[in-house]
Amino acid sequence: MQLRFFYTFLLFVIGVASAYAITSGREPKASWLITFPEGAPEAFISSSIEQLKKAGADVTHTFTFIKSYAFTATESVIDMFKNLDTQATANAAWKPIIEKDSVVTALGGNN
Repeated sequence: MQLRFFYTFLLFVIGVASAYAITSGREPKASWLITFPEGAPEAFISSSIEQLKKAGADVTHTFTFIKSYAFTATESVIDMFKNLDTQATANAAWKPIIEKDSVVTALGGNN
């Protein structure tokens, strides 16, 4: 009886340790928007999309009426992207606005 309890407990500990090992170190992805000023060239925007994809982000939507796209990424990918964004610092007029995606209402309601 004691040996059976020991093996059951051991399997439980191994299961918990395995679950922790699988899920630890993974940051949750959040939705983000990046918007470029009117004068930003398409090549620069395409380059930023490629940089984000290489860093592990998933582009979910590209807007055509404004120079903007939506993507999902972790905070560490966003931090890395901001540090890699050297072309925008070379030309401050192209610097994009990066913000978390959220619900926006016209009347400020909670709907």
